[in-house]
Amino acid sequence: MDEKYPLVLFEYPAQDDSGRTLTEAVLIKRDEFRVEDAEGKVLARRIQVPLILAWAMSIHKSQGQTLHRVKVDLTKVFERGQSYVALSRASSLEGLQVIGFNPKKVMAHPKVIEWSKFLQEDA
Repeated sequence: MDEKYPLVLFEYPAQDDSGRTLTEAVLIKRDEFRVEDAEGKVLARRIQVPLILAWAMSIHKSQGQTLHRVKVDLTKVFERGQSYVALSRASSLEGLQVIGFNPKKVMAHPKVIEWSKFLQEDA
């Protein structure tokens, strides 16, 4: 039997101040776990590819994080500033994918708009 395994691309920041992202391709093979009795007889056996396929978080939970690859769903944005928080988590445009974009859901607090206009007048 010809077995096929996933090749996973891991990205992580360089350990210097360059701001670079390093990548490493890793072939993930199956893993076998056995439970044996005192004589070595196999009582249970599990074979799996040890991967967690994906994960998600709320916009609120993402605050303060920097994500190199992020898919942002804006369909359920309900509060001022949420779109900004979600979109600004991405470290680059190349690593950002947006779904459910609706310009009406990009809302700023009136005080923020007023402050922004004030800053532009002084510039």
